[in-house]
Amino acid sequence: MKKALIILLVSMFIIAPKLLKSQVCSEILLSEVLLSDSTIEVMINNLSYDQLNYPFVELVTDANGDTIQMGNMNLFVQFGGTIQSYYYPLLQSNFVEPLTIYFSYWLKGDFVVCELEYGTVSIGYDSHMQNIIREPELVRVVDLLGREVEFSSVSSRLMQPLIYIYDDGSRVKKIAACK
Repeated sequence: MKKALIILLVSMFIIAPKLLKSQVCSEILLSEVLLSDSTIEVMINNLSYDQLNYPFVELVTDANGDTIQMGNMNLFVQFGGTIQSYYYPLLQSNFVEPLTIYFSYWLKGDFVVCELEYGTVSIGYDSHMQNIIREPELVRVVDLLGREVEFSSVSSRLMQPLIYIYDDGSRVKKIAACK
């Protein structure tokens, strides 16, 4: 009986809070990070139905461990199922990706800190850099039954639906109406 009570107490006060925190952090998604010359915008998606109390981005570090942003609490609640933007000034504009974002909020008498990784950054409107968008490359063409069609015979297959498969995983269904 005594052993069962000790096991119950250990699970209630030591194991359960750790499981709760890891489960709750799994419901926090980093949607996007936008940087300009002087500010950072971190977009957090709360996938849970529960609200986040006193949420804020506590810290942003780069791959070298340098702090590029230290946040402060400026919001009292983020409702469940919403995406919220958090705006902060940058401490430095030179950084090395990936970024690590430490997102904090209050949960049942304690602050929970979620460590979120972000590998690519969209450059905001204040920056002089431009994003490079690559066109997907055609890998193969198949018919509706999954049989591969030679590239040379694609134009001779009129009024037959074909599926074009690209290197980024996208697929496009096309029907050639004329030569």
